Amino acid sequence: MDGRVYAMRQNLLGVGLGAALVVSAIVATAAPMSASVSSGQQQTLLNEHNSVRATVAQSESARLGLDVSIPNLTWSAAAASNAQTWADSQIASIASGGPVLHNPNLSSLGYGENSYAEFGFPNVDAKRAVQFWAGERPNYTYDTNSCAAGKVCGHYTQVVWANTTGVGCGEASQGTWTVWYCDYVPAGNITGQKPYNASPNLTVTLRWSAAESSRLAQMGHSLGNIPAAQVQKKCVYVVGFILGLGPQSPTPVAAPPHGNAVTYTDVWTPSEFAVLHRVEAKYVLPAPDATRVATKIVDFLLALGGH
Repeated sequence: MDGRVYAMRQNLLGVGLGAALVVSAIVATAAPMSASVSSGQQQTLLNEHNSVRATVAQSESARLGLDVSIPNLTWSAAAASNAQTWADSQIASIASGGPVLHNPNLSSLGYGENSYAEFGFPNVDAKRAVQFWAGERPNYTYDTNSCAAGKVCGHYTQVVWANTTGVGCGEASQGTWTVWYCDYVPAGNITGQKPYNASPNLTVTLRWSAAESSRLAQMGHSLGNIPAAQVQKKCVYVVGFILGLGPQSPTPVAAPPHGNAVTYTDVWTPSEFAVLHRVEAKYVLPAPDATRVATKIVDFLLALGGH
């Protein structure tokens, strides 16, 4: 039997419920199977979600000429437990031809939810669920924040909802039927909001003393003679990465130093600049200042490298 898939979504905060797809009655004789999502499946689900989010952020940044930031999701054990309990309670009905229903307690929990049901596949694969939801992307238009007429796009918009920070999923099987539920924290698909924002880049100027600039140049030399303006941002990102605060390396535009007190001007995206301020907060400086934070970071990495 060819594999077939069915999916449904629930929008929260006044958006309303999507209609459940009613499937042909198929009576399963096997008993329901229940198991928590394995650690390998958890990683697959996270990787698939975050790959979609990163791809959309990159392509939309290029299309719009603005900064689109969609941070990676982390695994939520609480959301996973909720999703697993609901999947276990629904599989018998779904395998008997019943509708794919959503947990009625989502609103009180503050969760969003995507669901996916399939039958006829010889193996259970978490990738198929996320890829099916992500496949709705062509149905969504960011500029008008709308779905194409007669199409569904709410699974996709929840997957890429930038303010959602966590996901947890559950899976249950009976016979050749499998159902996946992924719960999202906090919920996306909020009426009147877009799944992500596009922001203009910022011009950031950091001023360094001659001694500080010398240390900056030393770090630049150790990194392969890269310009000082790139060093300051790379250093921020290295420490941000060490502390779990920053994404990938940026590609700055640098200006040459001026005079004895050295000034470096860089183009930072808002998400990059946010990393700098999160590093500030992590250092808990008495008077947070971007220049001083960048200096401390360079000193830290020079010491770490034995310079």
